[in-house]
Amino acid sequence: MAELKTKLGRVPCPCCSTPVVLRSNAAGTLSFTCDECDLSAFAKKGAAAQKMLTAKLPAPPKTDDKPAPKTEPADETQARKPAASKPRAAVGFFSA
Repeated sequence: MAELKTKLGRVPCPCCSTPVVLRSNAAGTLSFTCDECDLSAFAKKGAAAQKMLTAKLPAPPKTDDKPAPKTEPADETQARKPAASKPRAAVGFFSA
């Protein structure tokens, strides 16, 4: 079974500078494949190449530590789902 990889972000390809998606597997190995120049590369956890690639990742956006305010519906009827409509008659393949 294939191992799941996590997308970390986009970094420039070392060969042609085209943005490529950098992925990480469960063991911490980074990998990418460039569609423009067909370069495939990987970097094991702790290697200099891994540190170089993670340094090129864009910084995550800063967020406030304040939780988002909770909004409640003004009217109780807005929170309810609409009533189910009547079942429609079978049409086409399933009609008798």
